[in-house]
Amino acid sequence: MKVFFDGLDIHELGYGFFDSKLNSFQLERKKPFLNSSRYCLPYPFLPFFNFVYYPKPLIEKNNIDLIYAFKVFPLNKIPWVLDVEEFHYLNAFFSYFNKETFFSSKMASLGLNIMRKGLNSDYCKKIIPLSNYAKKTVLAFGGENLEKKTKVCFPAFKPVKDNSKKEKNKISLLFVATNPVYKGTEFVFSAFNELKKKYDVELNCYGNFSEKTKKAFPEINFGLVSSKDFSDKVLPENDILLMPSLLESFGFTALQAFSNSMPVISSDIMALPEINQENKTGFLINFPQEYHQKIFLNPYYFFHEKKKLKKEKIVSQLTEKTALLIEDSSLRKKFGRNAFKEVSEGKFSFKNKEKTLKEIFSEIK
Repeated sequence: MKVFFDGLDIHELGYGFFDSKLNSFQLERKKPFLNSSRYCLPYPFLPFFNFVYYPKPLIEKNNIDLIYAFKVFPLNKIPWVLDVEEFHYLNAFFSYFNKETFFSSKMASLGLNIMRKGLNSDYCKKIIPLSNYAKKTVLAFGGENLEKKTKVCFPAFKPVKDNSKKEKNKISLLFVATNPVYKGTEFVFSAFNELKKKYDVELNCYGNFSEKTKKAFPEINFGLVSSKDFSDKVLPENDILLMPSLLESFGFTALQAFSNSMPVISSDIMALPEINQENKTGFLINFPQEYHQKIFLNPYYFFHEKKKLKKEKIVSQLTEKTALLIEDSSLRKKFGRNAFKEVSEGKFSFKNKEKTLKEIFSEIK
């Protein structure tokens, strides 16, 4: 069996199972579009921009037997496997959202029908969600009949080293926001404002923050670095990761923190509780049940629902739990060790990833 991997750089990730057990093929990624190949439909075709059709000559020339698609939805009539971070992403969040006009409603319905038909077809051999939460979104959309072909396979993350943080006079808090709108920026800034009154603590923020924001908070350290520098230089120098996200399809930043023995304080939305375990790898901030229900229908409902949240309650939780870790170095180290164990030998380890993938491919006929 020859497998065409698209959207997932198996050699960069270094999965031994892929490299040694499968006859695989990948496109040369000189100009990657989104997470996939150049065959994705462009933005004007929303809600189909994650749909992809691989040209027949490409499939036949390379003798492809199976497509492994990561974050994209294949339209080819040959066997394929779908690796999905969060279901709604595949349809550009049009599942239950943006139906203000007749045109957008019809387009969304068409996209959903194509996906539902594809998932239930014989061409779809396996659906591989990255979390149990993602699996629930798949089954809620496609029906319980998809249960048999759906299997969760957690992502793996390379552990750096089990390096207990050195004692410092000043605790460094880390906040990462590729999009400050939905990462809980206002919660972090407000909590830090309270914490600095009592503790000698610094807040290091990395992401796309506006110049206006930077000028408004001169006491906060802002930066924008490459992914390599973030891994090599930023993570080892920080002590606690803050993730009070309003929207988080998975939460890969938490795994990066785990690989550096760093505890995490996150919201309890979507897949985050599966990563960051309460009182084991860190603390969870509780969001209202109604908020959970809304973003399950579609994550982008958070635009409307965030206005209903009681900010002071979330900030209070974040402040209180961060203070606990600032004051208790032994607890901080304990959570850090547990976090590192999750990526070195637990459910986010390469060993566990490869084991699950072997099971999945053994079931594909």
